[in-house]
Parts: sequence; structure tokens; C-alpha cells
Amino acid sequence: RVLADPPILLLDFAGNNSTSGTPMDNHLAVSRDRQVVSVINSHLAVKSPDANPPGYWVGAATLENFTSDLGIGQFKFDPRVLYDPVADRFVVFALAGNTSLTNSIIIAFSETNDADGEWHLYNLTGPEFSDYNVTNNVWSDYPIVAMTDTEIILTINSVFNNQPWQTGFFETVIWQINKEEGYSGQPLELTYYTGIEFGGKRIRNLCPVKHATGEPGDNVFFLSNRNFDVENDSIFIVELTGKQGDPNTTIEVDVRKADQAYGVPPNAIQTNGTLATNDARVLDAFLLDDQIQFVGNTVDFNT
Repeated sequence: RVLADPPILLLDFAGNNSTSGTPMDNHLAVSRDRQVVSVINSHLAVKSPDANPPGYWVGAATLENFTSDLGIGQFKFDPRVLYDPVADRFVVFALAGNTSLTNSIIIAFSETNDADGEWHLYNLTGPEFSDYNVTNNVWSDYPIVAMTDTEIILTINSVFNNQPWQTGFFETVIWQINKEEGYSGQPLELTYYTGIEFGGKRIRNLCPVKHATGEPGDNVFFLSNRNFDVENDSIFIVELTGKQGDPNTTIEVDVRKADQAYGVPPNAIQTNGTLATNDARVLDAFLLDDQIQFVGNTVDFNT
């Protein structure tokens, strides 16, 4: 292993410390105009370079208040946020409810490039997906988000009712969502894909691969692995080959062998107790010059 040079702090600002949810699930996006949107469990805040005094948050709300127009009474959690450099807009995601009868997937599109302005709010869990939840006795957990030139890409884990996420996994679902309809406040065209597997076993925690340049393309890749295995070297590369409405769109699954094995890590030792590391899943990934790079946790087999 090679150790990287210590990071150098150039600029900093006070973070979004408005709530103390566990886990915090903090996520952040920055626009080309240096506006910052920060989301945590369960709060949203906006920081602008034009704030007076400088460094102050110009807008803030609980996720409950931010999504109140949808009339969803369940607790909101697992927020995510993206900045779209093509449209110069923000997109916020959250989940609500943890049973098949109460679960909702929430998405919000900023109307302009000002995140402190108006937003278009949607509940993705309409009748069709509600039927999917009830039929399979599942609810949606652990959203991961990315985008293409024209679409928002969302993956979620379907988890069985009344079971922990560790052992109650059913499958990962991929969503395609039309961006332009969301930015203009129109009804959303939605497409979702189920039954994604390899060797008869469902692939878990599909992580969309972002484009490192910030300019998204068309096809989307996803990474996954066998995150709860004690030792494994399989990396799954999943490709979504087309856009919404394309009858030739396919989901192709490939598996590659890593040059080093990974495995479920132990909890990390902290000053006071330990920190749960969960498992060895792929946590984030980007594509640069035809090469995918990713980050995740693993046990160190040499210690």
C-alpha cells in the first residue's frame, strides 16, 4: 500500500449541524455559482457566497417541512442531493416510512439554480410501485443517486418488512427519472428495473458510477460486490444501455476478478468505543478516461 500525502486545508466553513440523527447520512452538492446544499438526517440547509454575513446559511428546513406539500406523514430519512451541471439545478432525494404500506420515495427538483427558491416535489411511490412493495412485502432503503444528460438514476434496496437491513434484503431496484419534466414541474416519466442478479443470486447495493468530469453521458454503469462475504474477489459491473422508452434498453451484468480479495471489515476502533463499518460494499465510484475507480471498506488480511 502507498500512503497519500496529508490533505491541505485551503478553505472551510461551518457544516450543517442542525440535528443529531444517527446515522447522520450527510450528503452535499455544490453548484458552479458556489451555492452549497447540505442534507443530513433529517435536515436541509443552503449556503451561498452572497450570504450576509458571509458563511451563514441562507435557507434551512427540516425534511419534514421541506416536503410538507406532499402530505406524507411518515418520518423522512436517508437524504441525498445532486447538482446537475448541464441544467444548473439541484435535485434532492429522501425516503419516508419503513413498511410496505407506508413507504415513499421523495424527489425534489429546484425550479432555478437558486436552491433557496422554489422546488417541485414528487412522491415516486405511486400505485404501481406501491403494488410492488405490498406484493413482495418490502420497503425501500439506502438510496444512491447519479444522472445522465437527460435522466436521474436512483437505486434503492428493497428490504422485507420487520427484518433488519442486514438479513432482510430482497433485491436492488434501478429507477430512471426524466430530468426536464422534474425541472419544469410536469408529471414524471418513471421507469424501474427489478430482478437484477448474477448466478441466480440478487446483486445488492448497486452503486451508480458518476462521471468524474461532472458532464454526464448516456449509458450508466453500476458497481457491486458480495459485501457480506468473509473473503471474495468478485466485482460486478452492471450496465444500463439505453434511455427511457427505448425498447432495446438492456441491463447487462459482467463480473471481474479483483487482484486483491476484499472482506467484511470489523468495527473501527474509536477513542470512545467502536464505529460500525457495516460491510464491504462499494460506497462510491466515478468514471474517468474509460476507467472506473471506486471506494469502499474491507478487512485488512495482513493485520
